[in-house]
Amino acid sequence: MYSLEQLYSLCRDRENETNEMIDINDYYGCATILKKHFALPENYRFKGSIEHCPDYDNFLWNYDSQSGLPATFVMSSHRANKILKHVSKPVFAIGPYIHYAEHALSKDQLDAEKRRLGRSLLGFPVHSTHHIKTQYDIEEYISTLKEIGKEFDSIRVNLYWKDILSGVGEKYLRHGIEVVSAGHLYDKMFLPRLKSIIETATVTVSNFPGTALCYSVFMDKPHFIIPMDVKAAGKNEFETVRIGDGCESAHVTKAGNFDLDYYDGGWEMLKMFSEFRYDITPEQKSVVDKYLGTADIKSPSEMIEILQITEDIYGMGKETYSDPRSVFMRVPSQYLKAGDKSKALMLFEQSTKFYPEVIPLSYCKALLLREFGRIEETVITLNEILEKEPGHKKAKIFLII
Repeated sequence: MYSLEQLYSLCRDRENETNEMIDINDYYGCATILKKHFALPENYRFKGSIEHCPDYDNFLWNYDSQSGLPATFVMSSHRANKILKHVSKPVFAIGPYIHYAEHALSKDQLDAEKRRLGRSLLGFPVHSTHHIKTQYDIEEYISTLKEIGKEFDSIRVNLYWKDILSGVGEKYLRHGIEVVSAGHLYDKMFLPRLKSIIETATVTVSNFPGTALCYSVFMDKPHFIIPMDVKAAGKNEFETVRIGDGCESAHVTKAGNFDLDYYDGGWEMLKMFSEFRYDITPEQKSVVDKYLGTADIKSPSEMIEILQITEDIYGMGKETYSDPRSVFMRVPSQYLKAGDKSKALMLFEQSTKFYPEVIPLSYCKALLLREFGRIEETVITLNEILEKEPGHKKAKIFLII
């Protein structure tokens, strides 16, 4: 258990100490965790921006779109496909970062904590940030936690660092609810702590569809979103979002780089997780997998190949990697000529999405798909070519072979 003094110390504001080319890459220790997992040197610098959380919406941070680096790393292929044309650079889906994080607690410590907590309910209320202040009826949230918590041995609430420093933790403690935190977003142990906090829970609940929802389900913890009013404000005054009924027309004030007018996926999550239950439905798992990129988890060899591509493009100079035609046409062709077919295919798959009208790119992709034994995708690509150019002779012959 954390004392209030320990929580304040854990969550104190601080500078982001990182050697990354852009500091957002190490929000929550993402870059540090990836380097450790893939046995990269501590002083390695990613040649792309790393989105720090799963995104349910159509919004793109300026840090990612204007990073000045030749690539972007995201969690899911769903997200990669959505933002590719907006960033005009290769986007690599690498799966949920929490997968690559080690636990902050040892196995013995996790077992001891699970024994202490028993069947444990864990709350993740919506949180404030450096730029946004959130408001919700804490008394209502606590009341709901306690009502649900009657079926559990313990109740905890995980608070974000900003809310700890704002005194929110005391309000929960006064009601006998244990308060935990993963720490500051610049703390390299954030994700390892969060992983252990979730692991020791039985069921998790929130009042807004955030990252904790996806991470909980990924770690086989059922999740429920408590319907209630949530407010957020940055530069403008508060506007209310009703979580639950009428959510399709709700929105939150624009605040800096955060705009929930485009929170399409969030509404999908709200509907999917609006019923309290002790299990995870196949539909819930499927939608989480889509946004979290469970199928996009990379092996060491796959990740190293991606990093080699980003290093190669970065080495060609900013004039090259700032030009989409060079990156999506010239670079994969160079890989193909050099016999580096795996890298060529990886980029041709992105090239054909960025330039779907350029038939030669699609044909090169089809040739490589066939060579790698991905027959079904080969046929789909050839048929797409023939839809756009019915007289394409090579595609017709290739489809028959």
